[in-house]
This record gives sequence, C-alpha cells and structure tokens, in this order.
Amino acid sequence: MGVGFAEITGDDYREGNMGKRWQEVNEDLQKQRLQPFKAHVSEEISCFSQQPQHPLGACKICGRDDLNADINADKTCKQCKELENIGRVLADTHYLFWAWGEDRRMVESKLQNYLCKIPLPGTECLLYFLAKRPDFSELTDLSASHLETLNDWKGLKQNPQGYSQGIRYVGKWQKEKASGDWEFDDFADRAQGISRMGVLRMDVDNLGEIFIRGLSFGSGQDKNMGSLSRVATLSRQLHLFFAGYLHRILDDFKQSQIIYAGGDDVFIIGSWDELPKVAEKISTEFRKYCANNPAFTLSGGISIVGGRYPISRAAELAGDAEHQAKQLRRGNMSKEKDALCFLETAIGWESFADAVALRDTLVAITEKTNSQSIIDRLRQVVIAVDEIKKTEKAGNIQDMIYWNQWRWRLVYNLKRMEKRYPDTKEELSDLLNQLITPPSITDRQPVMDWLQLPVRWAEFLMRSKTND
Repeated sequence: MGVGFAEITGDDYREGNMGKRWQEVNEDLQKQRLQPFKAHVSEEISCFSQQPQHPLGACKICGRDDLNADINADKTCKQCKELENIGRVLADTHYLFWAWGEDRRMVESKLQNYLCKIPLPGTECLLYFLAKRPDFSELTDLSASHLETLNDWKGLKQNPQGYSQGIRYVGKWQKEKASGDWEFDDFADRAQGISRMGVLRMDVDNLGEIFIRGLSFGSGQDKNMGSLSRVATLSRQLHLFFAGYLHRILDDFKQSQIIYAGGDDVFIIGSWDELPKVAEKISTEFRKYCANNPAFTLSGGISIVGGRYPISRAAELAGDAEHQAKQLRRGNMSKEKDALCFLETAIGWESFADAVALRDTLVAITEKTNSQSIIDRLRQVVIAVDEIKKTEKAGNIQDMIYWNQWRWRLVYNLKRMEKRYPDTKEELSDLLNQLITPPSITDRQPVMDWLQLPVRWAEFLMRSKTND
C-alpha cells in the first residue's frame, strides 16, 4: 500500500491553502510508488534473498509460495482462503456487529447464528457478519459495541442492550435478484445473441485534479475553497453514489451484479448485452447526481469473455478498455475522456445514443431481409476507413475518409438493396444519410470513428448460439 504525506500548519486551514497540501500529498504518493521496496530494504536487506519454497508450490490465487503461506491441498494460501470466505458470506450479510473490549466475551458466548467472525489485528474488536439482526436478552449490557445495517435503514431499531447503531453502504452482490444464485456461465448462457459474459469497470475522470484544483469559485477572481471539510464532503458524497445509490440503479438490471462499488469506481459483471445499458444508466444518473456539473464525468470499459474465462484476467481487459476510453479526444481536442470503450471502440457519451440507434437500424434491416448483407457491407466500410487511418499520416484525415471510394460503393450497394427489399427503404435511406454526411460538429466524434461499434454489436446480437 502506498501512503503519501504532507505537513500541515495552522495557516493551511485558511481558505485557499489546503489544495496545495493535497497536491503535495499526491506528489509524495507518486514518489513512494516509484520506490515500493524502500521500507523493506531499510529494515532488512535480506528480504530480497531467496526464500525456501512451500512444498505444495505457489498459491493459485496470489502466487505466494513461501513456507509461511500455509497453503492447503487446493493450492490456496490461508489469507486467500479467508478472503474467499468473506466474499462468499457477504452476499448473505445484512448486518455487521462490532464487539469491542469486554463485550467480546459476552457476545461470543451468546451470539450463535453468525456467518463469519473476524478478529481485527491490533485492536480489541471482533467483527461478526450476520444474516439477521442479533438477538440478545434485555439485561445484556453491550454499550461498547456497534451494529451496522448494510444498505437499508429499515434494519435499525431501538435496543435495550445499549449498543450504537448506524448504516454502512457497501457495493455487494444482490442475492435477491434473479441472478443472485447464478454462476459465471449463467451470465453468458442467458445473454442475447452470443454466449458471453461482460465485465464493466468505471470511475470518475480527473478526480485528483478536482481535489487539488477543482474547489475554486467566487465572483471575479476565482477563490480556492478546498478546505479539509469540503474535500471530505466531496469524497463522502461520491462514496454514497457508488456504494449506496448504485444498488438502486442495478435493481432494474436483472442480469448484472456488483462485484465492487465504492469510493469513486465500480466493478460489475453481467450478461454482455445488458452491461452497455447499465453503463449508460450509471453515467446518466451520475451526471444528475452532480447537478450536471461538466467537471464530473465517468469513463468506463467493458470486456466480453466466455463464462469460464478467469475473472481476474477479464477484469484486466476491462481495465484496458477503460484506459482506452480515458484516452479519447474529440475533434479539436477541447473535450476528452467522458466515454465508454466497448467492443474495442471508444465512444463519447454524447454519441452513445446515436450508436444505439444505428445498431437498432441494422438489427431491423437484418430481420426484414433475413440476411446479414448490410452488416457485411458496413464491415467493409470499417476496414476501408481503418486502412486510410493507417496509411495517411498528414493532411485532413476526415476529408480523406469521407471522400474515399467506399462512399460510392456503399451508395451503390444500398440502392440495390433498397430495390430488392422495398420495405427497408426508410431505414436504408436514414442509414445512408448518416454515413455519407461529413461531420460538422468539432467537439464530437465523426460517425466513422465509432462505426465499428454498432456493426459488431448488431452482429453479436443477431448471432445464434449454435454458431457462437
């Protein structure tokens, strides 16, 4: 874990000074990350010497292979096994009970039906994971303990035992949904079109810059108002959205489940065809939550994999897609990030609805003609545009793209298709106008930059599982 530090004086609590300290903390953190083993080397240089390996080999999850790893016959170390158990019981957990000090012995003797119990190292605390509210006799004194209900205020009631109560918002698996008992294979098998599972990762763009320089406002000359309380409030409000409100958003999507959500990011799995709708809904609701402040945007990435594909690797692929979305620049470079990368194509949220409409048009034409010829034609256009981008390094690339020979070929092919399938005339005409019209808005992507997305999307939706 990397930790950054900055010294704070009394003057730093004046309005306008705390942003500088946040910047120093961030710079110190980046410096620490460049020297990850400094603390180990300063304490014991022999930490890099070769250590005896565990006779059962390395842990299949974390790769640890030293003698103290306590690896079992399943090739899993003790630490990973404990984390795996916590993850399993968390889906059924509705309460957390924190027993402190002398209360620990009383709770341990009276609390029976718990899912999991964890002693917190270095503290006098036992943490219990509970499916139901704990039941103690009225004469039991537990005034040093604390009960938290997860994601639901209804679980808070008066208690004669004297323990404090609160709510904790946690992004977790929603067991009550239809997909609550699904395996990863089920998310893939129940998807529309190809049998694939999707992994979605999203986070807030430029959050570090917002903490350092974003809290500036005032009339005339901007005034930095980045106090500790305002930064803490901003951080807490972001956490409330991702760990709390996100559950309500996911209620409408039955084939998606939260793996992690909190802080400023989210990790969701689901059927591949549902996740783009999930991502768009999260982006829309986040924009509303932030009062449409243009400084607060989300970027995300979706990877699609088979149901038996390693989830850790799928998460890495989704992370790569998210990084690609954050690299997106529009037109004159004035707008960046605020995008989704899906099917290896990064698209700004402002163009996403257009891509969905184009996908629906392609699906409608394919169903009416009972042929995928329209998808084949547009795939040829995508290939032609990619070739132009690879070979042409100078000049106005967009003009070269829009006045290339693919344009005339597409007009010819779509007109022939229109004569052959008269009932598709309206869809083909709208499609043609959208594709051959040169872009006029400089802060949006041209259609040719993201045409691959609706083409592949429609193809995957229409593909039968027998041909998968």
